[in-house]
Amino acid sequence: MTRKKNIEKEYGLPAGSLECLARTFLPGIQAFFEIEENQKAFEAWLARRPQEPKEEKAA
Repeated sequence: MTRKKNIEKEYGLPAGSLECLARTFLPGIQAFFEIEENQKAFEAWLARRPQEPKEEKAA
């Protein structure tokens, strides 16, 4: 099964819709992280998060 088929099955929406959302949000996310103050705020947020082991999905 291809990655797109997995996305469609897991999230219940067409892969094309998810790709469209990604293309819409990506430029804003990139612009946000180009600002040093935002990078520092993100790093501070990461430091405040509880340290939890990463869960791995079963294949």
